[in-house]
Amino acid sequence: MFEGTPQNSEIDAFLASLRTPAILLHRPYPPVGLPNVRSRLGGLPCLPDGVEWPLGEEAVPLHFLAQIDCSELPKLDARLPESGMLFFFARDDEEQVWGYGDDPAADGRVIFVPNVPTNQIARPAPADLPPIGDDHGEYSLHHPWVLPGEDGPALHTAWPLVALPLDTWPDSSAVHHEFGEAYQRRVNILRTAALLATTEAPTASRDRPDWENEFPYRLLARPLHSSQFPPVGIFIERTARLVWRRLIELTKGNTSSVATLIDEAQQWVTLGQKGLGSKIAPDRMETFANWVAILSVSSRDDPDQSVTPRDAYSAWSDSAPIRLRREMGRLLTLAGVETIRLAASEPSVADALPSRFFDLLENEFLEIFQHKSLDKARGVSRWNFEPRFHQKLGHAPSSQQAMPSDSKVVCLLQLATDNGAGLSFGDVGEATFWINEDDLIARRFDRAWVKLQGH
Repeated sequence: MFEGTPQNSEIDAFLASLRTPAILLHRPYPPVGLPNVRSRLGGLPCLPDGVEWPLGEEAVPLHFLAQIDCSELPKLDARLPESGMLFFFARDDEEQVWGYGDDPAADGRVIFVPNVPTNQIARPAPADLPPIGDDHGEYSLHHPWVLPGEDGPALHTAWPLVALPLDTWPDSSAVHHEFGEAYQRRVNILRTAALLATTEAPTASRDRPDWENEFPYRLLARPLHSSQFPPVGIFIERTARLVWRRLIELTKGNTSSVATLIDEAQQWVTLGQKGLGSKIAPDRMETFANWVAILSVSSRDDPDQSVTPRDAYSAWSDSAPIRLRREMGRLLTLAGVETIRLAASEPSVADALPSRFFDLLENEFLEIFQHKSLDKARGVSRWNFEPRFHQKLGHAPSSQQAMPSDSKVVCLLQLATDNGAGLSFGDVGEATFWINEDDLIARRFDRAWVKLQGH
């Protein structure tokens, strides 16, 4: 059905009776001039002395996901504390099977501290905190820059959260209706409109990195210049790590044929490690740009530079350097994303990045995913919008079975899969901390539980 048809009018009238206020926990972008708030994703928690870091099964420390300063929340619901800090932890292992066992506390924990001093320093992580996703480097889906034999990070990226009022509507699976698939489409449109009205953020940007083109993913033709890349150590270090890792994967560990390339990558990793947040001298950046150009455009193993996209597939061989050339554009984008993530917690990095760099990578950080699909009934393509944001209260979206709209269970916090912040739950799913209404009013946050759902 077209927007504005009688069916949509009926759906809107039905949804108007279900509209419920909630709190959007907005991750602002770009990370420049960020507000001075204590609510945030990841990093280290501001746990005061005497409050223990929670443990899960077999006394293994849980991962810290977020902290919410209740004094920063809009006064929308009297059931919430007006002050104090909520800390959210979960067992962020490879399986992420939460909310289905006999002991909910083994999967996740909510800690409420009524008074957290404004100058409270962050609590160091326990020495035995495992890497996120059991990432020991042999197969690193979420951290492709981690090398074999290394442990991946045990802490999530720190990123401030700004609390804003937001209208919400229940998923199709949360309420009885007779509108079919049109109901969920309409809910997604309303959610998108509410998010845009609140944040004034775009659904998509026309900008894209100048090192990627449509097909194939490879660098554009020369000239390359250091000004195309952010002049900070982390960008060099992450790019070199990604190259090193891909060479190992492309050669299935038999790296003798690419030993020179790996040695070069190792040298760049060493340079970047000397200061991930520090600026790199212009001459070093120019040398780095030349190295990237050699890998990407004029591979020493592929002297023929006349290959066009039309016959690229037939021209590419199994040679690791040639296959790497095809992927360099995306590897640089991944390094750029890592650079911006660090900028969210390191003002020196944010100050070193030109505004154009934030614009080029904006699509990697948006809270709305949009795509087209074929509407078979009409024989035309239709835009689909999938908002992915973090929230408290209201109707919490679900990639599987949503909580019934008339339930007395309260969404204490929902964290959606957030590619920008590096949060991943299932297959583009969400992690939701629930609490019974009576327990919320009684401040029994120890009775909250977390459940993860994914597509």
